[in-house]
Amino acid sequence: CVCVLNTVSPELRYFNVRKVLESTTLEQAVTTLRASKRDRPNNCTIVSPQGPAHLEVTCGSVGVVRPSETAESGDEGDLNSLRPGRLLHTNHYLDKDLAHLNSQYPEIIQSVPRLERAALLADEFQQANQRRRTASSDGQLGVEDLQALLRDHEGHPRSICRHPNSDEDTGEWITVRPALLHSE
Repeated sequence: CVCVLNTVSPELRYFNVRKVLESTTLEQAVTTLRASKRDRPNNCTIVSPQGPAHLEVTCGSVGVVRPSETAESGDEGDLNSLRPGRLLHTNHYLDKDLAHLNSQYPEIIQSVPRLERAALLADEFQQANQRRRTASSDGQLGVEDLQALLRDHEGHPRSICRHPNSDEDTGEWITVRPALLHSE
């Protein structure tokens, strides 16, 4: 399963997506992207037999962000500041080799606070699910929880779900197509 976001060049996008879809492992998908011609930065989330990964693609590099295995404390906006096993991502680079690029985009439409808000909501939903756990539920996040997270308007106009607004710096940035990848 592949979810591609923020792609501008259709010719390269479809060629690269096709090659990634033909990959049988995460390593093969990453190797394919690293060897491909890329004319724009991009990002995509893939689910492979090795689990989910978010690929941060630049013209010269491909960073791989995987869910953390432990509850380590990380830098602001770092994936390790999230809970083990979760893969949440907004618009800034999380890969340690690409994070320096964030300074080129100081606002990135409030990406760090939106990621922090997403992590907070995910924690709240998971805690609520654990409190009402039944024999058929493991207390983890469900599709409905993730849909609610993506619809969140707390802090509007700088919320997770963004609509056109009068903010002169980022008012034109809107949520167009949120995506949920659910693997079983």
